[in-house]
Amino acid sequence: WFNYLAFDVIGDLAFGAPFGMLSSGADIAEVRASADSPPVYASAIEILNRRGEVSAAIGILPALKPWASWMPDPFFRNGSKSVQQLAGIAIARVRERLERQPYGKDLENGRKDLLARLMEGRDDNGAPLGREELTAEALTQLIAGSDTTSNSSCALLFHVVRTDGGRVLRRLQAELDAALPAGKDVPTFDDVRNLPYLQSVLNETLRHHSTSGIGLPRQIPADSAGITLHGHYFPPG
Repeated sequence: WFNYLAFDVIGDLAFGAPFGMLSSGADIAEVRASADSPPVYASAIEILNRRGEVSAAIGILPALKPWASWMPDPFFRNGSKSVQQLAGIAIARVRERLERQPYGKDLENGRKDLLARLMEGRDDNGAPLGREELTAEALTQLIAGSDTTSNSSCALLFHVVRTDGGRVLRRLQAELDAALPAGKDVPTFDDVRNLPYLQSVLNETLRHHSTSGIGLPRQIPADSAGITLHGHYFPPG
């Protein structure tokens, strides 16, 4: 359900309308190979997970990239397919958004979603971003805002409920009850931005549970003297 929530939120922020996963209780998303191709439907969460796993592996072993889709191991074959499918979700969402509200027009309720802000941009010649550029930005938003949000939300709920016999949950609830106006179901950012215990809970969750469960590679600059970590010397380069 946190996955559904994250997809719906990023859909609303980026494209002016949620994916509808919370209302349907399913993660089926429209996928298109191009803006004019017929739609197919697939599990967005499965696509995102497979794409992330294979991208992490190829990031560590980049020599595999040209051959990944041809390898007999289904991890690489299905993962490579998911890379294309995730791009297909972005293509479908941009297509739907442009059909609903084309260039230069706000959404019906007067809101400006992230895509509208991008459409306001101009290149050096004064031309707006094309469909391909908008789709690339949409893909970035899907990657950056969906499973990262749901991963951290799941971890926060898990640790708050299970830590110290519920003491953390009770203390957090007390701080929120004291800070929020009576009868207000959804707090604003200003309502919660300066709550110290809430900030501590968020930061401790991220400390215990990384948003992205991969070790990012590091490289020692070639013009440096190297670095020593925990008694082990890493040379330049």
